[in-house]
Amino acid sequence: MISLMRFLRFLAVWLFWPGVALIAWGELTPNPPTVAQHIWDKAEHFTAYFGLAAMATLVVGLRRPLAWAILGIIALGGVLEILQGLLGRDGNASCSRNSRNSPCAAMSSTWRSVW
Repeated sequence: MISLMRFLRFLAVWLFWPGVALIAWGELTPNPPTVAQHIWDKAEHFTAYFGLAAMATLVVGLRRPLAWAILGIIALGGVLEILQGLLGRDGNASCSRNSRNSPCAAMSSTWRSVW
């Protein structure tokens, strides 16, 4: 079990920033991939930010810096929604709310399952 946790933490360290870049690209690209058209956008937002927050929780652990990491992920979601509206895509408050709630859910569930 310990080696699995080390492996998951290793993956989280190396995949966090590429995940941020992929999410930013997916939210700001003028022509999203056609695969994304068949998925409910709220589910995409929840999954994306849940994943980022879960990776942050695995890496940081339940310490004070985790709160800053979660706040940063929430801020990223808000900024990307504002930029979507400025770039001609449909940025809306419900997506922003989903981007805010999913990191909190991820932190809670990841912490419970790991520690």
